[in-house]
Amino acid sequence: MQHSGSDETVISLSDGLDRQIRAMEALRALLEEEYRALQSRDPEQLLAITRRKTTCIGEAAQINLKRRELEVRETAQTSSDRTGAVSRQREQLDTLTRLCRELNHANGALIRRQKIRVEKTLQIMRGEPDQPRLYGPSGNTADGNSTRRILASI
Repeated sequence: MQHSGSDETVISLSDGLDRQIRAMEALRALLEEEYRALQSRDPEQLLAITRRKTTCIGEAAQINLKRRELEVRETAQTSSDRTGAVSRQREQLDTLTRLCRELNHANGALIRRQKIRVEKTLQIMRGEPDQPRLYGPSGNTADGNSTRRILASI
């Protein structure tokens, strides 16, 4: 059986969507693994995951470029009733993309919380006071020592 050009485009697009879905599922798994590594604070594991994640994102980006080219051709060649399966694949890909974005934001939030903890620990180790920065009458921030000196002189 011979396929028309539009059928071949839809098949190619469907294959491209499948490849991108697999790449995004791999990215999702890496983001979940990254979250566990962040919780356990394992730097070697984090570096390994980061390398794999970078590779996975690069592959997904290449697949996305090819898929977008096919989508342009598919849109021009086919009617919407012949692309139901492709629409479902697009929805699945959109869902995976949103999930990956949410996982990435969660990982970023965990990193920010850990960074704050480390900064506070270093601040304590340095003997720096844990006081909020206050603004003086001129609008400049005043350090805690100048405030004490002013109060001590009264």
